[in-house]
Amino acid sequence: MKILIFVSTILWVVFCDFSSVKAVNLEHERRLKETGSCQKCDLSGANFSGRDLSGANLSGANLHDADLNGANLVGVIGLERKETKTDPTPKPSVSPTPKSDK
Repeated sequence: MKILIFVSTILWVVFCDFSSVKAVNLEHERRLKETGSCQKCDLSGANFSGRDLSGANLSGANLHDADLNGANLVGVIGLERKETKTDPTPKPSVSPTPKSDK
């Protein structure tokens, strides 16, 4: 019986997918909560779901895989949308002018 448990444990460790496990930098989360600012912080994988982050300064912060669903992001600094190679939407360099009906 002990051998079965041991083998099962080894197989679980070998075949378990740990890619979804995120290491969250708790010090950086604490800084954001206390000061409303966390520039160049590692907030990857953090859960901000439903939190009020309005007016926070997140310039240069890593928010990869952070959960921002339902978070209040009004006035947050540093959340500019970055254009990527996979972004099919072209960004106009000049504002389009309306056509006249003449």
